[in-house]
Amino acid sequence: MSSTERGGAIEAEMVLDRWRSTAIGREGSTTINQYWILLMLDRPDPVPLSAVVETLELNYTTVAEGVARMAADGTVAKAESEDDRRATMVALTPEGRALLGRL
Repeated sequence: MSSTERGGAIEAEMVLDRWRSTAIGREGSTTINQYWILLMLDRPDPVPLSAVVETLELNYTTVAEGVARMAADGTVAKAESEDDRRATMVALTPEGRALLGRL
């Protein structure tokens, strides 16, 4: 394992530990994949769903279902890309930012 891979593994373990230590993670209302999605969307501009899938290295269906549940909960907003109507853009809502802040 290279030092870059080792650093990424350590960072991933730290994020997992942070999620486990929160009441939200323990209660099971936010899955670890949803937590990763929240972290990925913590930026000012919407992100293509495909970029979330690629970056998190998760199955497309897993991410799409997580985003759909989060959109239904009001923590994520989904929209059609202005450049490519086939692409879905996702972004945190104010509720999603507040949830991430509590984590």
